[in-house]
Amino acid sequence: MVTDLYSLPVVVQIGEPLDETLEKVVETIQFSIFCFTLPFYTFVIYLLLDAQSRGIEELSTPFFKLCVTTAIVDICEF
Repeated sequence: MVTDLYSLPVVVQIGEPLDETLEKVVETIQFSIFCFTLPFYTFVIYLLLDAQSRGIEELSTPFFKLCVTTAIVDICEF
């Protein structure tokens, strides 16, 4: 078990680094996915909370409340 950060082995890069164009394409794709999923996920959570506040019986179970709480924690981790 490693207990000290400085005791880790040094990683040496072999060969050429990745092309900057490839890095930019991957970062752009990841950012695009993030920009789509976060508003969609937030909208779904809003609908779930709205349904719960209206008192819909099927959506007021402890499991549903756990799902909503987990979703809010997931959004906060972004």
